[in-house]
Amino acid sequence: MCHGQTVTLIPDNLAITTQRAADILGISRPFFIKQLESGLMAHHRIGNQRRVYLRDVMDFAKKRDKERLAALDMLARDAFEAGLYERNVFPEGGMDE
Repeated sequence: MCHGQTVTLIPDNLAITTQRAADILGISRPFFIKQLESGLMAHHRIGNQRRVYLRDVMDFAKKRDKERLAALDMLARDAFEAGLYERNVFPEGGMDE
């Protein structure tokens, strides 16, 4: 707040729709529903609609991002150890940006 950024407080048990959760995660709703049915995260029903807790969606997003970064680090390390970065050569007259 002291840096002029907004702060939003949300209840710990806020239930959101599968469409909102899919939007937050950047995936399609049908794919998200298939993931829910496979046990990706806990969900409950209100009538015929599924709901998930926002905290579960945010925890999943953090876990997914951490796994992605670890995989990218591993790929970069493997490429470096294999000497792939040493093979990069600039074309005649080319320069690094």
